[in-house]
Amino acid sequence: MSRTKPRSAGFTIVELLVVMAIIGVLVALLIPAVQQAREAARRTQCRNNLRQFGLAMLNYHVVHGGFPTGAVSDETGGIGGVYACANALLLPYFEQRGLADLYDNNIPSFLQPPDVQEKIVPVFICPSVSEETPFSLGGPQGQKRGRIDYVYSRGANDSWCHVTTGHHRPWGGIFGFNLSTAVRDVRDGSSNTIAMGEGAGGARWPLCRGYG
Repeated sequence: MSRTKPRSAGFTIVELLVVMAIIGVLVALLIPAVQQAREAARRTQCRNNLRQFGLAMLNYHVVHGGFPTGAVSDETGGIGGVYACANALLLPYFEQRGLADLYDNNIPSFLQPPDVQEKIVPVFICPSVSEETPFSLGGPQGQKRGRIDYVYSRGANDSWCHVTTGHHRPWGGIFGFNLSTAVRDVRDGSSNTIAMGEGAGGARWPLCRGYG
């Protein structure tokens, strides 16, 4: 009487291929969901960064009676004559007192020490952007600056950092050259006026990609 040969405990090639195919489908379905969850977390962090900017500006206003100027500039209005912008002035209100003490408002921003220019401040960076930081300014000196992905409003349809010609043109925004605007000066009301926003990776405002 013949007996049937017992089946081995292992998987056949076909069964392994079926299992691998099922795992591949599940992974393909899971990856977009994970990416969406990560991006949602990044957007939440970005909103939190903007909220921190808002709080810093309001605290600055309480102490100084107005918002920080968009840029502390000499009479030439050129980039070489910019000594500090609002980011540098707000450093103490981002718990960056040590960095603020190192920043010298009496010399142009591009002459600040490298460890100041290249300092990375996490709240200044949009988590969805993967660009290099500190980034290279180019030129023979090979200067670098810590990246900033948020820009200040200099008018109804432009940011402070979209520098063209005529730096002292009256754009009508809150932040301008050597201009400190108070809440009382915002004629449309502070709740109806944009102070700043995200400009991550924006090619239109490359000159404010650092807090100097």
